[in-house]
Amino acid sequence: METNSSEFNLGETVEVVINQVMILSQEQQVKIIHDSPAEVSSMLLYGDNLRLQQVLSDFLTNALLFTPASEGSPIVFRVTPKKERIGMKMHIVLLEFQ
Repeated sequence: METNSSEFNLGETVEVVINQVMILSQEQQVKIIHDSPAEVSSMLLYGDNLRLQQVLSDFLTNALLFTPASEGSPIVFRVTPKKERIGMKMHIVLLEFQ
């Protein structure tokens, strides 16, 4: 599998993913709640944006398909970034998705 790495905005990626599954969310009658710290909306990352979108979209799609609508429980989509410094200019960002 080939990856294409470039700089991208994490907040924009998360919004794209949520918009991709919004129709299914409405069909399944399950609300998606996006709960992430403000820093996520402006966080720039370097990596494969398309692959991240695919993984997150699959994650949310599966959550929607296996969440019963009758219980009225929403899906909370939370992105928690944790930064670790490597050297003077580079950080690794660990992303936790719930």
